[in-house]
Amino acid sequence: MKTRHFLNLTHTVVIVLLTACSICFAAFSGSQERSDLVVSSNLLTENGAQSVNKKYMVYKLYKERIKESVEKPHGLDLFEEFKKLYHKHNVKVIGEWRSADDPKEYYFMLAYYDEDHYRNFVNIMKENDKYQEMSKILAADRESIEVKTLLNVH
Repeated sequence: MKTRHFLNLTHTVVIVLLTACSICFAAFSGSQERSDLVVSSNLLTENGAQSVNKKYMVYKLYKERIKESVEKPHGLDLFEEFKKLYHKHNVKVIGEWRSADDPKEYYFMLAYYDEDHYRNFVNIMKENDKYQEMSKILAADRESIEVKTLLNVH
């Protein structure tokens, strides 16, 4: 059991590292047209077992640029609150990163079961006052944001 859990965890770490490398490559190459990036993985459920019926198939990669005038983005403090909302609605947080080359550039990735799961989450959050309030705070710090949709190939 420990070996299986370790192998599953290792698989997830490798996927995250490969994703980060792909992100860095796309950013380094200056490509604005890299919507064809694909991540293949089998994410784990909360108890460490693989989910058969609820496999995460749609990933959203967010690239955020913070205004030069912002010393410390509010998102660093608010992300834990966002994570609680994501967890409550079965949205998987894959990771969050800051660019090694640009301290004003941040990335984070979320996973959804499918497009319906994503759309339902967005609709629910439109009515969630706390989510809307936190989003406005983030928007005030933000110079720009890009979103790439990635699809699982398996």
